[in-house]
Amino acid sequence: MRDEDYADGIYNILKAVDYKLGGGYDFSTGIDYRNPVFQTQSFWAHADDEDYVTPGFQHFSSGLAVDWYKRVGRSTESNKNLTALEWYKIVVECIESVRDDE
Repeated sequence: MRDEDYADGIYNILKAVDYKLGGGYDFSTGIDYRNPVFQTQSFWAHADDEDYVTPGFQHFSSGLAVDWYKRVGRSTESNKNLTALEWYKIVVECIESVRDDE
């Protein structure tokens, strides 16, 4: 997969997080959320001037980290090259973890 191909899956994960948290978030930049499966942060939370503290999205068991500039999908970079099926499985796992998160 190309780095920019991660954007749609991340948007779907962020939509699930937004719904879980009651809605109203501008999830195009990310949402600050963490559970045992993954974490995501808004661009404004994880960017400190020019130094990046953590990536915008991390999937813990796979070690996948995806980052973007200001908006999900813009200047996207990842640390792994997954197949579409591997990425799909991660997206499903993340969405299910949001659903099951208390």
